[in-house]
Amino acid sequence: MNDSINYGDLFARNLREIRNYLSQSVLDEDALFARHAFEEMLKNLNRRAEAQGAHPAVVAPDYFMLFQQFVQQNVRAESTLRERGLAEAYERGRTDARGDTPPPPMKRDEVSPAPSAASSSSLRRVRISEALEMFLEHSRETKGDDRARSHVGLIVQFLIDTLGDPILADVSLDELKEIDRMLPDIPNRKGLPPAAKKSLATRYAYARERGWKGLERLTEARLRNGYHASLSQFFGWAISANVFPKPKPIFHCVSKENLASLPRDAFEDDELLKIVRMPLFTGCYSETWIWTPGDYFIQNHLYWGYLILFLSGMRPGEVGQLRVSDIVKRGDHYYFDLRPFDPRKGRVPLKEARRFKTESSARVIPIHPLLIELGLMDRVADLARVGSVRLFPEWAPYQKKTGEVRWGQPITKSWQYLKGRLDLGRADVTLYSTRHWMAEALDETNTPSRTRNRIMGHTDKNDMPGRYGRKSRLGTKQTELVTSAADDLIKKMGPILLAPKQRADKGELTKLKPWLKKANWAKLPPNAK
Repeated sequence: MNDSINYGDLFARNLREIRNYLSQSVLDEDALFARHAFEEMLKNLNRRAEAQGAHPAVVAPDYFMLFQQFVQQNVRAESTLRERGLAEAYERGRTDARGDTPPPPMKRDEVSPAPSAASSSSLRRVRISEALEMFLEHSRETKGDDRARSHVGLIVQFLIDTLGDPILADVSLDELKEIDRMLPDIPNRKGLPPAAKKSLATRYAYARERGWKGLERLTEARLRNGYHASLSQFFGWAISANVFPKPKPIFHCVSKENLASLPRDAFEDDELLKIVRMPLFTGCYSETWIWTPGDYFIQNHLYWGYLILFLSGMRPGEVGQLRVSDIVKRGDHYYFDLRPFDPRKGRVPLKEARRFKTESSARVIPIHPLLIELGLMDRVADLARVGSVRLFPEWAPYQKKTGEVRWGQPITKSWQYLKGRLDLGRADVTLYSTRHWMAEALDETNTPSRTRNRIMGHTDKNDMPGRYGRKSRLGTKQTELVTSAADDLIKKMGPILLAPKQRADKGELTKLKPWLKKANWAKLPPNAK
């Protein structure tokens, strides 16, 4: 093998040998020694092939994944043999202390189980893939959807691909430490060819083989809040389910090469003014060409979507779920009622209750008087007349394969286009920056933290707005405090937005109401309207 330069043939033969090794159990130190020798020989082959431009990932696409499984199997075998040796030494010590006859030596075809934190009667010996499906089923039962598959399932599959799907109880803590060290070297999907994007394992193998030119590393937040947190959640469950009889592993490795997370900043006042001066708000060319100047005034779903985001601090997905009946008036003020159901009408089945990001997301938010002055209640009346339950029937809910429903897709896509048109000149502004802007505006008015948390839908340990109806309301003074936030900017925004409405009321701009053409909205089922 050392003399051959036919790398296609060499990797094909060694792939067969690796698969042969992967099908075998490691019973003693002699077998492990032979495997380590073969592992070193393969590493030399890798270096020699790369020096000649014969990259293994090109010559044999499955090579690196199987090679990693082989290496990890060796690590696991080394740990098992070491634990077995410690167990035998412990038993010998007990025998010597008692003066008993020593036990017969272990035969080659016997494998001693590793010391376990759980009793043998309760321990369930399942493969990682089986444990993952058990975990996902548990998550579906407790959370009502399959969203865990997209984050916990993604990273646990990396364990399966890398380790070769062994019995979870047999996976050593040393192996999991090695997995932890590998995670920072998984590249982002950007710059990868389609074949390398299939899984985290193929992404890792591609970067390891080809290097990092043209690739991008994951952010620290993605590692800590995504991969580390998901693995911690999975192993916490695995221990409680008696499928992993060892201490809970800790995942924390982050490389200095990983990217710093880009914080989302609040909008600057001049950026918001730049947005409301766009043709959608001041007069556009047509129903389709809303970002081109013209003589039409169209207060469509994007018009109201952007303004509600600016003036309420709501999440895009919360705006997308608004119903016509969610706009209520109490005294002199209008509110968005974002509770799962109206408690005044009694209990409802869980399937009929709305689901928000967190329990604290259920809240009542004051509607800024500028929105009422611009005619929000006219839209409410129009949609009620054509039978639409939802305030934004144009925002069709997008259901992911996991069962998770996304409600804000239309405005998210619109923002990607609008941001390019605006040329804001900085990367840390996103649609979510509307929430940061509102949070800053509330801070500048010295809004009490309890009120601020209610408006933003943040957790307050002293408040439970999702459970108790009246606690989610704001008093008159609190409402006026909230609606007075950013008064200086609103005084600039108001004339820009009201002038085209006044021109349309005079007939100087032509009003269009495309949503009134959608009579079929009345025929849609309530959960789709």
